[in-house]
Amino acid sequence: MSRHAHRVAVALALLAGAAPAQEAPRQELEKNPFSRPEFMAELRDAPTAVFLARPVELQLLATLISDGESLANINGEVLARGETYEGHRVLYIAEDRVVLVKNGERVTLDLYATTDSDTD
Repeated sequence: MSRHAHRVAVALALLAGAAPAQEAPRQELEKNPFSRPEFMAELRDAPTAVFLARPVELQLLATLISDGESLANINGEVLARGETYEGHRVLYIAEDRVVLVKNGERVTLDLYATTDSDTD
């Protein structure tokens, strides 16, 4: 008997002997879990802070070149040609570099480029 067939047989045997499930009694909540805490009510009319996102530093960690599909690991994200990361579309993947484009501007990432932290 295959492993899958054995699992199915065990599951059916367990279900055959199982008692019908009883619905648990509903418990009324003391307060709505989705309501805002009272201390946040005063913040409702407060001016909204605007945070500007820091540009993401792109780092090429590895490349995999094959006849079928080449891949690039950028900041831990594995991407193929045509895929995007943080708004950058992968144009070209080579053994030691990747070319990306964002808003018409090309960016080349070098696999062996040193960062500031590498030189400290």
